[in-house]
Amino acid sequence: MSTGPWTPLATCACCSPVAEEVVLKRYANRRLYDTSASRHVTLAEAADMIRGGKRLRVVAAKGGDDLTALVLTQILLEEAKNRDLLLPPDILHMIIRHGPSLDGFFRGHLKALMEMWLGMREAADRGFRAILGLDGGKTSSPADGLGALRRGLEDFLGLGKGPKDQNKSRK
Repeated sequence: MSTGPWTPLATCACCSPVAEEVVLKRYANRRLYDTSASRHVTLAEAADMIRGGKRLRVVAAKGGDDLTALVLTQILLEEAKNRDLLLPPDILHMIIRHGPSLDGFFRGHLKALMEMWLGMREAADRGFRAILGLDGGKTSSPADGLGALRRGLEDFLGLGKGPKDQNKSRK
């Protein structure tokens, strides 16, 4: 697993079915209460919990409605104030315009695209670490590192499997 600032969805602790779940109660005044730590938390602290590998579930203090998606969206908006983090305005306009018809896209395709992109990024990260000799001595030369990068990307893309003649035709 990469030691960089990102973690692929396919391997990150927060997306694992066995990730530690933290239940937050959201009150009418928008305050969040961590039921396991018995204390109020900010949106920034909730984001840090996710980055630390925890999976959040947010429920309304009255009624118990699931507010997880709403609070996670608020976290993104708060972080976007400090950085240019959100999607470009053209994409946001499309999302608002086509709203409900995009539900299936967000539930399936977007997650798969992110997993693929993050997996490729992890494979490249491992390969570059090998090229630079930062892989704990697993490679002995930059050429070995390039080979490790190539193999990692081929494995991720499924190009390293099957008969050799199929591999040659794909290259």
